[in-house]
Amino acid sequence: MRLNPFRKKKRRVSRVSSGGGWLSSQVKQAVAGIVLLLLAAIVIGSFFGQAGKVGEASLKALRQVFGWLAYVSPLLFAYIGWRLLRPSREGLDKWRVVGLVLAVVGLLGTFHLIGVSPDDALEVAFEGKGGGFLGFMLSFPLSLAISPLFATIIFIASLVVGIIITFNISPADVSAWLVKLKPQAGEAGEEEAEEGGGQKERPRFRIRAMGSGRVATDPDQKKLKETAGQPEKQEQALRRKQVKAANRTYNPPPLDLIASSSRQGQGGDVEGNKKIIASTLENFGIAVEMGKANTGPTVTQYTFRPEEGIRLAQITALQNDLARALKAHPVRLEAPIPNTDLVGIEIPNKEVALVRLRDLLTDKEMEQNDSPLTFALGRDVSGKVVVADLDRMPHLLIAGATNSGKSVAIHSMLLSLLYRNSPALLRLILIDPKRVELTAYNNIPHLRDEPVIVDTSKALNALKWALREMDTRYRLLEQAGSRNLLSYNISNPENAQPFIVIVIDELADLMAKHARDVEGPIVRLSQLARAVGIHLVLATQRPSVNVLTGLIKANIPSRISFKVASQVDSRTILDVGGAEKLVGTGDLLYLAADNTKPQRLQGGFVSEEEVHRVVKYIVQNNQEYEFGDTAEITDDEVEAGSPGGTMGDDPKFEEAKRVAVEAGKVSASLLQRRMRVGYARGARLLDMLEEQGIIGPADGNRPREVLLKETTGHEPKVPTDEVGDYEASDQPGSDERESWQ
Repeated sequence: MRLNPFRKKKRRVSRVSSGGGWLSSQVKQAVAGIVLLLLAAIVIGSFFGQAGKVGEASLKALRQVFGWLAYVSPLLFAYIGWRLLRPSREGLDKWRVVGLVLAVVGLLGTFHLIGVSPDDALEVAFEGKGGGFLGFMLSFPLSLAISPLFATIIFIASLVVGIIITFNISPADVSAWLVKLKPQAGEAGEEEAEEGGGQKERPRFRIRAMGSGRVATDPDQKKLKETAGQPEKQEQALRRKQVKAANRTYNPPPLDLIASSSRQGQGGDVEGNKKIIASTLENFGIAVEMGKANTGPTVTQYTFRPEEGIRLAQITALQNDLARALKAHPVRLEAPIPNTDLVGIEIPNKEVALVRLRDLLTDKEMEQNDSPLTFALGRDVSGKVVVADLDRMPHLLIAGATNSGKSVAIHSMLLSLLYRNSPALLRLILIDPKRVELTAYNNIPHLRDEPVIVDTSKALNALKWALREMDTRYRLLEQAGSRNLLSYNISNPENAQPFIVIVIDELADLMAKHARDVEGPIVRLSQLARAVGIHLVLATQRPSVNVLTGLIKANIPSRISFKVASQVDSRTILDVGGAEKLVGTGDLLYLAADNTKPQRLQGGFVSEEEVHRVVKYIVQNNQEYEFGDTAEITDDEVEAGSPGGTMGDDPKFEEAKRVAVEAGKVSASLLQRRMRVGYARGARLLDMLEEQGIIGPADGNRPREVLLKETTGHEPKVPTDEVGDYEASDQPGSDERESWQ
């Protein structure tokens, strides 16, 4: 019983002995990093005589220790201090440390042997020259053991091996790089010889053998190569000029309205996980060579190369065993990684990083893209920013379970577009059957229909209006001889048409109520609308075949899938599995139109408060832009007996009737000018007058005859200044195009 007090006392002593551990390892690293950065600053200041006696003493000590290498030691101190203050996503590889040590040893020994006799080696070290005392301690014993010449060769070999290990390059890589430079030098020499009037006659034809990597140096072929990229560069320059002109009066919101984040994902014990993966696969008879680990915002991707003769099916069958060994869920295998011979296994991070939209918008990938419809998607598994161009997609399908990040992705895309485009360059039609997601964008001048459409019947009319607008733009392109909207706007800057992006936040709700009426316009728009600058963005949380029909999927190859409940849902969206293994909260798989395998990304996050701040700024600082005509979308396409109205309920029907009777002959363009409506609404009023028996049927491009004039008792008056316009009576008028500016 007397041992109990002794045990308590011993336990207290152990606490006291460990009481110095109240500082965490991160705090110790931060202190050491600050000290190293301060030392680097003092040494750099001593180079310019600004660090006083302390700097001079520090520089003298470093020169005596490292010799000539002391002049680059501040960079080494600063790098180590920076890593201690801001730990990297992945620890420094031990082999890279070994290579760096070998390179430093080789430099110090070589510095102290070249041009220094063995008798003066110690004196040179005292003077701070050569390799300093470290170089003397390394080179002097070795030069006595063999000879100074062979000692120099050994140190040079150590330097070369250190560089190879540090930068992970092989002699084959160096030779391949030299081979790439050699043909260019050869061709340049041939050109100089030809220009200089060489005596050797150049053959008229040069034949290249099958499989040869050398290309014939035909002058016409060279000229073709030089001019191949010129049209694309000219188009990019014209595009930049057009975008700059359209955004001249636009006041884009500042980036300060949205938040930024510097937090990085932490993958945990990276080296330990590598050993677990290798040992687990080895237990099942699969030998692999582990590669590097890429730490992204949400997951860390570990890469490995299996030995020859091992089928990938053997590795994918062990997915659950790897998850058990790593104690991680869910685990996703990518076998193989596109364009490589590696297999990737993705494990959720211990600490997930938040990818902010501001960090994506300020990245060079976003800034270097000139397309006005470019928007930020997110970061991949290595932390690289990925952007997409809606003009190249040309339509986008977004699906995923509830709270997986669909609406946030739509907000991120819309804000990306609003930051880049003025209302003269981009118009939006937002359809939000849920009534809570997109209504924050009410009152922005980019809206073609204001406010945001929340009624399903009005959504149908909006899609029908888009079909009419598509046909109208195709007529404009046909008359101008242009293939797409970009070439039309470049050749007709005074009548440039804006891009139109139609966003439907919940497609399943529309399909549940009006499946037949909705699928047809969506399919037709997805087939034809790309060339005229109309793009669709469809989102749904119910990825079933009743919502995402075969026709819709066939015409929308670009898709984004967030976390779903089952592999069946993943195959419905992406035609492949994998979306059921996502982490959620912005973790997505992006299937581009030109890729066969989806890419894993962490989408950009933007909060509701940030959306409201950006919208408020745009509304307050861009008052000169006007909205589109709401009535054109909600009334001009209403059919008899369809939800949303009946024939003849247009409030301007009586006015149209009066205009027709007074004119005697009527057309859609006449109604446009007289009533100040768009072409689509004028054409619909024309159909209403025909159905009521007021005007006669259409006769090609000729104006309609007014049948009611015989019962009015007076002769209709046709203005002489408008008769000449009847030749294009059923063609789109100028008022419709002007309403977009």
